[in-house]
Amino acid sequence: LIKSYQKHNFKTLLDVACGTGGHLNWLKKHYACEGMDINPDLVSIARAKHPELIIHQGDMLNFELGKSYDLITCFFGSIGHVKTFASLQQSLGNFKRHLNRSGLLIIEPWHTPEQFKVGRTDLQTVCEPDLKIARCCSSQKERNMSILEMHHLICTPSGTDYLVDNLELGLFTEEEYMTAISEDGFTVVHEKIRPNGNGVYLAFRR
Repeated sequence: LIKSYQKHNFKTLLDVACGTGGHLNWLKKHYACEGMDINPDLVSIARAKHPELIIHQGDMLNFELGKSYDLITCFFGSIGHVKTFASLQQSLGNFKRHLNRSGLLIIEPWHTPEQFKVGRTDLQTVCEPDLKIARCCSSQKERNMSILEMHHLICTPSGTDYLVDNLELGLFTEEEYMTAISEDGFTVVHEKIRPNGNGVYLAFRR
């Protein structure tokens, strides 16, 4: 998919909201990668997993790295963390300032208001010899904000921990994504290639 949109041989890539560096496992096989995340704990894990890569700590709204890249990616609906349309515009404008002239921007969106299912429950588990994890998640909605309440039960040989985490992610329409991504003279294409229907947005300068 990337090759069908590239205008030259892409070499450098910045993965925004890289988390623990899961996507970088694959991306670094093909590109000279760097990652960035706002969470210092996740940055530390990503650095330990990828000691050969530069992992920045920064906010997608206002990071300034002093360089540009052929590819900038933001996967797994992480863009929803900006919450408001104004912040969506600001963060995407920041991405574009870090993109090379003939580069490509790839955004995997969070759910639209129509796609998001209120009251949905989800259970994920990990079962390893010295680690057992159960994560139960329920979803709610307030106006154009999705709220995920996640309960974690973590069992190790040293004991059991119980954690609760609440995530709030903005629900943007496809029109809002297309409008914000196409600003600053960009052409945007929505490729609906994922089973969940969210697809990815690809953007490049006209």
